[in-house]
Amino acid sequence: MIVPKPKQGRGFAVVADEVRTLASRTQNSTEEIRRIIQELQLATGDAVEQMKAGKLRAQECIESADQASTSLDAINDGVEQIVGMNTQIASAAVQRKRMANTPTELQYLGRWCPRILSGRDHPYRQDFHAPTQLLPQTI
Repeated sequence: MIVPKPKQGRGFAVVADEVRTLASRTQNSTEEIRRIIQELQLATGDAVEQMKAGKLRAQECIESADQASTSLDAINDGVEQIVGMNTQIASAAVQRKRMANTPTELQYLGRWCPRILSGRDHPYRQDFHAPTQLLPQTI
């Protein structure tokens, strides 16, 4: 069967209209895909910037922690020095106290030892052991 020419033209027009519709939809879809890709690129750029900022903050935290560690080490060293000085001061104070008592004891010994060693009988003979009793307290 042979189709008259006007009917053939109408079929061509329908196909052409369908092709235009598909082309328009393709163009719209392509534009939407381009927009989505652009948004993804912007979001990716923002994510990269956030990661860089996070990395910078982490490095700053590490530096702060290192500084705090150094400061704590210095404080610990200072405390150890103070403890050492306190020990030296306490030792010096004990020695000073011992030395403070020594002249009196030496004077006592200086007065009584010659008399005791000479063998003379004297009323202080009972004090013979007194200096030796004092010595262990001061040493």
